[in-house]
Amino acid sequence: MSHVPALDGIRGVAVALIVWRHLELLVPAWEDGAPLAGSFLGVDLFFVLSGFLITSLLLGEQEHTGAIRFGGFFRRRALRLLPALFVLLGAHLGYAAVAGLPAGLERSSLLSILFYYSNWKIASELYVAEGLGHMWSLAVEEQFYLVWPFLVALFAGRRRPRALLPALLVAATVAVALHRAILWRQGAGWLPLYVRTDTRADSLLIGALTALVWSRGPVVARSVPVVATAGLALVAVFAAVVPVDSPAYYLGGFTVVAVAAAAVVLGVLHGGWWGARLFAARSLRAIGRVSYGLYLWHLPVFTGVQRYGAGWSAPARVATGLSLAAIATIVSWWCIERPVLAWKDRLEARSTAATGSMPPRASLPSAPDPTSHAWDPSPSSPAAGGRRGGAAPVEEGSGSVGA
Repeated sequence: MSHVPALDGIRGVAVALIVWRHLELLVPAWEDGAPLAGSFLGVDLFFVLSGFLITSLLLGEQEHTGAIRFGGFFRRRALRLLPALFVLLGAHLGYAAVAGLPAGLERSSLLSILFYYSNWKIASELYVAEGLGHMWSLAVEEQFYLVWPFLVALFAGRRRPRALLPALLVAATVAVALHRAILWRQGAGWLPLYVRTDTRADSLLIGALTALVWSRGPVVARSVPVVATAGLALVAVFAAVVPVDSPAYYLGGFTVVAVAAAAVVLGVLHGGWWGARLFAARSLRAIGRVSYGLYLWHLPVFTGVQRYGAGWSAPARVATGLSLAAIATIVSWWCIERPVLAWKDRLEARSTAATGSMPPRASLPSAPDPTSHAWDPSPSSPAAGGRRGGAAPVEEGSGSVGA
């Protein structure tokens, strides 16, 4: 299956929005409202991409081999996600020791990140260790990864009705949106609803539904470019002016944005859409390819610059933060991620030779968002810091931030 460069471009835009979001840590004047109030929606782009690419990978494997190799799936996810994460957490421990950060909070936060439940820690306690709040979105994705392969195997088998899984996805998406709206009406705070798996899963489910639509269902070619343009415009408007604590998101807005992002993905896959050329720009693709490392490192770096560069001018802090984040990203990619990915490919080749099967390649994007010691990404918070008929054409490693 061929690689779709513009999907990397979408991921590049997503991580750029998230980095922009956290620049408010380095620009005091932005604490009362940074430009692009909804730039945190980069996380939602990652969620939709993750759902789409993971589902494409699973459907492709099932189509080619008749089954899903769960061991192989989880091995690939671990090799993609964990090495770079371990290095980051090791570096953070050193930073915490130098900065004299509370040992108890560091210990509980690192455990929640290692075992991918940091989003629930934030939802219940409303804080996490300094510079690590953005790990909540990786926790949501990983919880999805733990369950979704088994559901695909159960409901998307060759003997199952073709409409069964899409119908279940639509029902589950509606249920999540209604559940979130009910909790909002009952007075739940925006932050728990923003990070909880049960209130954010609709974006991942819509991404999964997009994979099914593209790979198994008819896509009306004439309508795709128009719908994709409308979707891009809607995401742009929300990202520009709607802040994270707006009731609009919790009363259906997150679902609407996810559908719009899915339309953009379909437009890119369609190929005839003008936006596909935009997202295929070399600079966006380059950022997208290293988005996992950039996502991991940018917030810890910004938090350190905020702490030790308090007396600097805002331009100096921004220049230093971006430069150090870029260096850390490049080192992570060339010294950790690329070598491990090459090893992963060799393991897959050996597994393929041993079983005689040819699992498809797929690429995933990962997810991210804001935070610092008192995790609150709101503008006012100083802490916020295919082809049809077959599996979609993707390549392992280009879907989500950590995929």
